[in-house]
Amino acid sequence: MVGCTIKNFTDEDLSEFVKAFKQEGALTGSVNYYRAMLQTKPNRAIFKNKIQSPTLLIWGEGDKALGKELTYGTEEYIDATYEVKYISNCSHWTQNDCPDEVNEYLLDFFN
Repeated sequence: MVGCTIKNFTDEDLSEFVKAFKQEGALTGSVNYYRAMLQTKPNRAIFKNKIQSPTLLIWGEGDKALGKELTYGTEEYIDATYEVKYISNCSHWTQNDCPDEVNEYLLDFFN
């Protein structure tokens, strides 16, 4: 487990998000994605074939929406090398919170 110094979103980043979500239909479309997920049963048939590619999962341990325990058992669905990297002091937005750590993990993985 690695911790990071949170860089997160700048005021300018947040301003751009607000501007984008103020566009007509933008917020509705974003929320409907989550509504549809909650109203649909998971299609377990898609898991009949295991992933055949080397897989790296990077997870922020401070993710308040998706707990770390959701990663447990992932290896059952992968028939290749699999590695999970947890980053403490990191939220759901790993690439924004901890870009140095995420980039380091990606470079190591792809090398």
